[in-house]
Amino acid sequence: QYFSYQYIAKNLKRKAKNYNSKLKTFSLNTKF
Repeated sequence: QYFSYQYIAKNLKRKAKNYNSKLKTFSLNTKF
């Protein structure tokens, strides 16, 4: 169970990172 929790946490972090980068590029595009 502990391993699966770590695995899920890793995936969530990765998804959050991708989402944040997408938001950053979007905000940059809207500024110009």
